[in-house]
Amino acid sequence: MKYELIMVKKDKTNYSLFYNTENNQLTTISGNCVQNNNFKKYDKGYTLALILGKRCNNNCKYCSQALSKNFIDKKITFKEQENMVKNIIRFFYNRKIQSIEFWGGEGLIYFDLIVNFVALFEKYLNYKIPNYVLFTNGKLLGNDSIFQFLKDNKFQLFISYDGDGQEFRGEDILKNNKIFSNIIELYKSNPYKTNFYPVITKYNPSLKKYVQKITNILGSNQFSLGQCRLVNVANESSYECCLTDEQLYSYSRETYLALINNELPQYQWAFTASNNFCVELNKSIPLITRCSILDSKTLTLEMDGNIAVCYNNGTQDKEYNLGNIFELKTNSDIPLPKLDQYEHRRLTKCKDCLVVGLCKGGCAFLPKEYEELNCKIDYYEYLPILSLALHMVTGDLLKKLNPLN
Repeated sequence: MKYELIMVKKDKTNYSLFYNTENNQLTTISGNCVQNNNFKKYDKGYTLALILGKRCNNNCKYCSQALSKNFIDKKITFKEQENMVKNIIRFFYNRKIQSIEFWGGEGLIYFDLIVNFVALFEKYLNYKIPNYVLFTNGKLLGNDSIFQFLKDNKFQLFISYDGDGQEFRGEDILKNNKIFSNIIELYKSNPYKTNFYPVITKYNPSLKKYVQKITNILGSNQFSLGQCRLVNVANESSYECCLTDEQLYSYSRETYLALINNELPQYQWAFTASNNFCVELNKSIPLITRCSILDSKTLTLEMDGNIAVCYNNGTQDKEYNLGNIFELKTNSDIPLPKLDQYEHRRLTKCKDCLVVGLCKGGCAFLPKEYEELNCKIDYYEYLPILSLALHMVTGDLLKKLNPLN
């Protein structure tokens, strides 16, 4: 599919660019590729993601882990954790692990496992892990032992908090005095390691207003956001949270203007995603799921050692299982699985979409009954990111787009 992109220069004059979604080419009216040589892809390094289990102390109506109906928590002993860590170190061999991520469910329900893993990596690795990452709803951050451990080990936190839409997630953790004071202390000790991770719903449809709310709470605008997701339609109860068509359009336009006017510096994910899109322009790239779990430098494990390709689906289904870390028998330099080549099942349909270079086809494993609405949500989520990328490449603004075929 080819699109005409009407761009506006600073002197208010218009000109056209042309973007072909099938070969990822951005060209001028004369057919020359727009130059993107000044961009380098962000590389977060090798990452280990540990799925500790799927139990949670919230009941979010829009939770994508509603897909996890067949997931069974795997009980693991300390000795098994120790053997897993040894095999992980063999697996990465001479590739330095830059980050270890702990996922749930709610990660802090599995706090004992986290403590053990940190201690074991400190014991067996010949270098210190640069970054420990935890995804949490924050409800257990009032616990003194948990708080002190996270602070002492300089954890990077992604706290799921929806601001004015928090009612769909659960209780407002920032109204709990102990949790609030601990979050503030963690924030003050390292502002850029305390991130907020909102889901945008019809009750908090403005990212700008959300950022202002967090700024007011912290007393500072020096903080970071994780990827701000519009409601991920993964189950019927998600529909109650969905933005209207008018809200979707308003979100997309407001977010785009805020990004290019430097009103959302906290949203570094948007700038990284736009930068990486600029790098990939004029290169034919495979249409794969955008999920970080399928990054070629990420190894994702469940507690039975299975290598996972989806955070939401258990690996007892072979479609989601790439092997087992306990089966590793050698210290040799075994390459990471080529997860980034995982074929997307909506390949044909996605070729016509303007934002496919960013969306990468969305979730490869979403049930078909939710695909249509989820694609619409993804479109409006990624349209401001695409517009920002075009601004980064040209210095100009996207005014209008016209499908050509």
